[in-house]
Amino acid sequence: MAGSDIRRTLARVYLKLNEEMLDFSIHRIMEYADMTNSQTIKDDVKVNVGRGWLTEHKHGKRKKYSVAHRHGFNDLMNAINVAGETAGDNISILIDRFGPNWEGRYPLEEEYQKHPRWFLKARVPWLISDCFYYNGYNRKGSQEVFPGTKDPLDGWIITQSSGIERERYLTVEIEELLLVAASN
Repeated sequence: MAGSDIRRTLARVYLKLNEEMLDFSIHRIMEYADMTNSQTIKDDVKVNVGRGWLTEHKHGKRKKYSVAHRHGFNDLMNAINVAGETAGDNISILIDRFGPNWEGRYPLEEEYQKHPRWFLKARVPWLISDCFYYNGYNRKGSQEVFPGTKDPLDGWIITQSSGIERERYLTVEIEELLLVAASN
């Protein structure tokens, strides 16, 4: 694997581990990256701690790491460059395209800037799929209520196609989902 590919792979791993737990070790990074060379990982971690993208914590004799709040997260997302565009660029494209249909309390751009990690979990499904509803509206502005009620639908609508889209959201890398959605 080339150096830039390793950096992209490790950036993805850091973000994935960050979603699942507060702190992670070199050993855990090796497992998730399916790599056997701990020195390569240690060197990359050292560089990213120096950049301020990762934060180092000591737990007894063991060192653990986490993604630094906001700036580290955004910088790691931008380090994962797919087809010349970053995930952040694609999120901005999707916000520009579908933001006028957003019925949330705060503008999408503000939510993304203030809470990027949370945004990926809570808002990206709405940005990438016509089958995901928030406060009764999908990204194209279609309105839907829970069957038999007047309550607005929140989440995935229950259809075969939405099941396929939901499964894709859960299994495909977030950068690829954003790239495909932004290019459509």
